[in-house]
Amino acid sequence: MIPRWFKILTVFLCILLSCTLLLRYQTRKMQQKFAWVTVSEIRRIRDQALVSEIGQAAKILGLLAEGNNMKQSPGSDLDRMCSQARSNAVADIIAHLRKQTGTDLGDQPHAWVQKYGTGTEQTGAANRTPEQPKPTDLTKEVLPHEDGIDRHWIMKSGDLIKEEHYLTAHGDLHFIVEYAKGVPSPQVDSSGAKEGAEAVVRGFWRNGKRMSVTPQVGEKANGQEFAWWPNGNIAREAQFAMGAPSGTWGFYDQSGKLVGEGIYQNGERWRGLFIGSDSPGADFLTMYPMKKKTYQDGKLVREQEFLKELSAE
Repeated sequence: MIPRWFKILTVFLCILLSCTLLLRYQTRKMQQKFAWVTVSEIRRIRDQALVSEIGQAAKILGLLAEGNNMKQSPGSDLDRMCSQARSNAVADIIAHLRKQTGTDLGDQPHAWVQKYGTGTEQTGAANRTPEQPKPTDLTKEVLPHEDGIDRHWIMKSGDLIKEEHYLTAHGDLHFIVEYAKGVPSPQVDSSGAKEGAEAVVRGFWRNGKRMSVTPQVGEKANGQEFAWWPNGNIAREAQFAMGAPSGTWGFYDQSGKLVGEGIYQNGERWRGLFIGSDSPGADFLTMYPMKKKTYQDGKLVREQEFLKELSAE
């Protein structure tokens, strides 16, 4: 016969083991939650830096590089995930600064922060030569449409077009094409000569919030692109190589939560979960219904509904 004290001890040990396992499970769930919050915040901060002026981007770089991974055990898989996201964000901001400044200070954040993020580096009007026109020198010129509606205009500096603005047919979406070096003639919906110029296309929802940022060469998306939902949350992070999708893309729901990552190979979907179309900018956000598709080794293995239509904002 089993002694009563042994039964009590066994029950006690079972309860203790259950509590320990439950505590570990809850701790892991909490760490996972904080990890996703950390990664989402890192990406949000990076997105902010990529559309900021040089000085502000450098300051953000410094803050991001000095951050830590909230409530993570050092060396754990979640800690490594957060650290990788931070390293990727730092690299993206440095690449942005390298392109915007035309200088290369290496891959370490400190040099960039020291030069551009302290407020001592003159990057504004005081540092321009007399030949460089100030942004306030831009003049507006409306390009009339047959219906007489003012929905396409250019901003010129001297003889060069620095910005091209246009509205969609219903006037609900606004796009700005920025030409860093300027172009001699309009490029949007033009039958004239195309310059193949480097540009950045910025789209805005009708509520005024940013919609997309797409670098391009000529009319082809080229580089890292971002798209946002009308509520301001990130919708997609993409890469293009002269119009062809490339690299790893991230897809987010309207709350800003990462819901899919997909890898492209030779311009085609290769592996992972993809949402919507492969089109750049506004086309991705205005084509419905959106499908959620899973690929393995270039083959479609699963297709699901993701979003039938986007509610008006």
